[in-house]
Amino acid sequence: MDRCRRHFMRALLGSGFARLSSRANASTRANDGALASTPDHSVWAAGAKIAAIADPLLLYCIALVETGSCGADGKFRPRPWAIRLPQGPVFPASESEAARYIGGLSDDDDVDIGVMQVNWAGAVKQELVESPIELLKPRTNVLVASSILKEALDSAPTDLILGVGRYHSWRKPEATAYGRMVFDLYEIVAGRPGWGGSAWEF
Repeated sequence: MDRCRRHFMRALLGSGFARLSSRANASTRANDGALASTPDHSVWAAGAKIAAIADPLLLYCIALVETGSCGADGKFRPRPWAIRLPQGPVFPASESEAARYIGGLSDDDDVDIGVMQVNWAGAVKQELVESPIELLKPRTNVLVASSILKEALDSAPTDLILGVGRYHSWRKPEATAYGRMVFDLYEIVAGRPGWGGSAWEF
């Protein structure tokens, strides 16, 4: 984890923001009109429609938790070609470099790929993609991840935090902790000016 990401996540975890359980679960997933904040044409908006969530920013915050890092401009954004291999994470600088790490994967290799860290073995099992290289395309990665997120959310229709957390793990303690982290980050990002537009694109 780079210094910027360590600083950002430490600030998040120690922020003292109130947990959002009651607020998150009080709003329905698909019709909270107060939270529309990204252009309809963006990949995040397309993913939000697949996952049936109100605000694309929530999807973007999952990406930030999964692969967020500071760029040369100092802004914290997801990394589109991050890969978690059994021996540890790698952060290629380009799609072609990333492809060299995953071109020979077998269908049961437990490797997380791309901006949303889609698990390759799980995606193959669900027949969401045919090749790991597809998951290096940010748009494909986000849309596949959105299908996985929808399944997770559907499994906990009355507990949005748990549903979001099941994108990461189906074990309740880990899922709840992850969901709370995403929603804490969502509250921070939603309250900052300047998030949106080109900052949402790859």
